[in-house]
Amino acid sequence: MYINQIYSKFFPSNDQAELNSSNEEKKDWNSFKTLREEIQKPLSEREIDCSIDDRTFFEKATQRGSALLRKVSLAYLFYMCIKLPARLLIPGFLKERFVRLVNLPSVVEILSQSVSKYGGETACQLLTSKAYRTTLVGLKILLPIIALRYILQRLLMIVLYPAQSRLMEKFGDSSLLKENLTRNRLSATHWKSGTKCSYLYNDETKTWQEEQSDHSFNYVYRNLVFKQNDHLLNGIIISSEANMGNGNWVLQATGNGEPIENTFGNLINFYESMGLNLLMINGPGVGSSEGEATPETMRNAQEMGLKFLEEAIHAKKIVIAGRSLGGAVIGEVISKHVFKPEIQYLVIRLMSFSCFSNVVGYYFKKICQNFLPFCNDNSPLSFLLIWIGSRITTFLGLEIDGLAGSQSLLSQQSIKEVIVQSGKGEGIKDLQEMKNNIKYDGVIPIEHSLAWNLIEKGIIHNKEFRWDKVSSLGDLNNGRHGSFEAYLETQKDIKDFISSSSEP
Repeated sequence: MYINQIYSKFFPSNDQAELNSSNEEKKDWNSFKTLREEIQKPLSEREIDCSIDDRTFFEKATQRGSALLRKVSLAYLFYMCIKLPARLLIPGFLKERFVRLVNLPSVVEILSQSVSKYGGETACQLLTSKAYRTTLVGLKILLPIIALRYILQRLLMIVLYPAQSRLMEKFGDSSLLKENLTRNRLSATHWKSGTKCSYLYNDETKTWQEEQSDHSFNYVYRNLVFKQNDHLLNGIIISSEANMGNGNWVLQATGNGEPIENTFGNLINFYESMGLNLLMINGPGVGSSEGEATPETMRNAQEMGLKFLEEAIHAKKIVIAGRSLGGAVIGEVISKHVFKPEIQYLVIRLMSFSCFSNVVGYYFKKICQNFLPFCNDNSPLSFLLIWIGSRITTFLGLEIDGLAGSQSLLSQQSIKEVIVQSGKGEGIKDLQEMKNNIKYDGVIPIEHSLAWNLIEKGIIHNKEFRWDKVSSLGDLNNGRHGSFEAYLETQKDIKDFISSSSEP
């Protein structure tokens, strides 16, 4: 793991900090901040903050082989798609050559003649043998399947993670355009000071209200470049000079349509007011980040952020937070992460789901019901449609298991997990009644929400359930999935975590 030397200067390890304690001076954070001209450079021209490549030789070879096979499959599918139209449109004297070009048996015949001429009869017999021709038939069946699987995977990823989609960027949401995201980063470099504020819930007006203080703080903004397995990822650190050296950090994973450039402005006051420094990373394909987004690469991006806080920043307390899709990805991270005993952790997951395949199955059923009016929710056909939708998701390699992380935390006695969901469960102690009061938030079905499944499966040790108060008051069918108030429900848990003893 490579770490830029600047971090050893601003964030020394405990041993280094003890050695330097006698000569402690106030740090000049200006040299740590990112300059405006640096942000406008491509990632490849910027200095790398952290680099990890933990793949074995076999894993690298497998990934490259899979990429090559995928390209061959797509090329063959393309040839098959143009074969029939080309036969109808190409002049007669060119048809024979074209057919020989795209027809595998013809290619084999030409190849076998060349081998017979230059390589001997034995090799020629191998090429024209029955076993070899059988293999070719298998490839003609397998290659289109591989290509179609990849195409369907990328199409479904647009729904799962629209922020990474170039189609959504160009033809959908203009806020995803790179120039707009860069503008948001550039604006952060001009933030000179801000006002600390906290949020209080007003029982009379049933709303959250800001409570501002007179204390101003100077922003520290650093643009990050991570290198993860040959791909560059873009991230940010943002906080106040007063907090940067306190060892308290939050890794925040965002929702599926939320690049970090469109989100950190709403979160910085909230986290900074509680003494937390904010780290955020764009997933693969989002903004300037490179690579192709899959559940695995999304998990790897956030896992790298967590290792960065542990190894480079030497954080003492880490809040691992995720909203919606980000909450599910965080679940994948904590299910496989090896936690350090000298660091305290708090996990927060807001408005998240149990398994992505279940959510897809639910909406696949809803779409089919528009064309099958006789298919009600309790009919056998309805359950079959749910099963088909979930199996398609698994086949495409897009499963994200949000429950796995919560399950794995059962063995981590010192790590508390806070789950925020829409509902009216405030003050309710009975778990069954609490589960019955979970509400639809406009996106995630009740039965597939994280809180509902944790209670249903009895995964409740060291779990705290919080409820979006504002969402539970109105018509949830209008959608409160993206409400900022969900973050505010975690305020007390974060303050208790920060004020607790530094001993894990």
